[in-house]
Amino acid sequence: MNFKQPNFIDLLRSQKVFTPLQGQGLKALALKGSVWTAVGFGSQKVLQFGSNLILTRILFPEAFGTMALISVFLIALTMFSDLGIKPAIIQNERGEDNSFLNTAWTIQIIRGFVLWLIACLIAWPLAQLYEQPILFPILCFVGVTAAIQGFQSTALATQNRKLQLGRLTLLPLMAQIVAVIVTVLLAWIYESVWALAVGNVVSAATNMILSHLILPSHRHRLHIERQALVTLLSFGKWIFLTTFISYFSGNGVRALQGLLVSPQDLGIIYIASMLALVVSDLTKRLANIVGLPALSQIARQDPKRMRNVLAKLRFRLLVVALPILIVISLSSTNIVDFFYDDRYAAAGQYLAILALSGALAVLPIGFSLAFLSVGDSKTPFVFSIVALVFQLSGLFFGFHWIGIEGMLVGVGAGALLTNLFVLVVVHKSNWLSPMLDIFSLILVLCVAMLIYFWKF
Repeated sequence: MNFKQPNFIDLLRSQKVFTPLQGQGLKALALKGSVWTAVGFGSQKVLQFGSNLILTRILFPEAFGTMALISVFLIALTMFSDLGIKPAIIQNERGEDNSFLNTAWTIQIIRGFVLWLIACLIAWPLAQLYEQPILFPILCFVGVTAAIQGFQSTALATQNRKLQLGRLTLLPLMAQIVAVIVTVLLAWIYESVWALAVGNVVSAATNMILSHLILPSHRHRLHIERQALVTLLSFGKWIFLTTFISYFSGNGVRALQGLLVSPQDLGIIYIASMLALVVSDLTKRLANIVGLPALSQIARQDPKRMRNVLAKLRFRLLVVALPILIVISLSSTNIVDFFYDDRYAAAGQYLAILALSGALAVLPIGFSLAFLSVGDSKTPFVFSIVALVFQLSGLFFGFHWIGIEGMLVGVGAGALLTNLFVLVVVHKSNWLSPMLDIFSLILVLCVAMLIYFWKF
């Protein structure tokens, strides 16, 4: 008798490996969304890391310091004018209504051009403040990315709302491939920071064009519906304030670091930050892309399940993120020595601190999304205020106490205090998972003590 040799896919099917990913239920969609998000994010980071290794051998650390400042101010403009359009589409019952979507798209376009204008207006004062004349022309040029992004399809939000993340994941990956090729080629030819600037614009343009070409959507047109406008602005007012404050406790930290350290040191910190933030960024992206739609659906259909669903979401994110961040922190020096030359050696110590700071920052993951899913955008704003006060206080105190290492430790201490505050507030909503939160916090603090006595 002839027996058919089972292939690998048949073997997986026989073991029901794919069963959890089948169907259109919330659990299946969330799992598939998590897989797509992880694969897409991982691929993007591999591309970013690979291009970074090439660029660090072509360009000098000062170039990365300059581009880090440019990125900080562009992110600042974006965050300062965040109207919460995407989460509003995901959360609102009219999130698939054409009139509602066209109103959101029109607001998005107007916002993009306003941001570009502001970028041009602040470029000269910033160049004088940081004593880097090149900031003026580059910031004016890169500012056009805000206007380009304004034309992105609203399908980026509607597909996320439905947890249909296949094409949504491939889109930024394709845009990044194009941008990496352009950036590396220009850096090789001109050996200038302008290569990084052009790469940013190319990425934004490619992403915008592909959002209309490969994502299923309605016909976009300029339109303002009064009711939709009121709804979007009402929901977005606290989002606006939250992101405004979150900037200073996140990317704004780098702007302040640029005033305290040299462009070369800032470039080295940027390299360490890029390595340290991979895992925490993926964790936050998974929470935002998968967690917010899932929690919003639960809030609309069965609010009593919110605590259990939130607990499962947070457990699955933390059980993966924390061990990886701890390993990165413990092996930071070896990682930097292996991938970078002697000019970036100091990034090893910075990476150890930043990875632990990232671990502390992800501990309260999911809580802000839970409040947003029930229509409460005010509480996340309070969280961001507290994070701002603690982290900036830690940054300045740490820098004057020790220097660069103290500055980074201070930011991590701010993240720790923020986490404690969030736990106190969330306790009143009965959303806590005491065993998970206490064990995770103790684990990170124990590793911090180990690293302090071992590496410092």
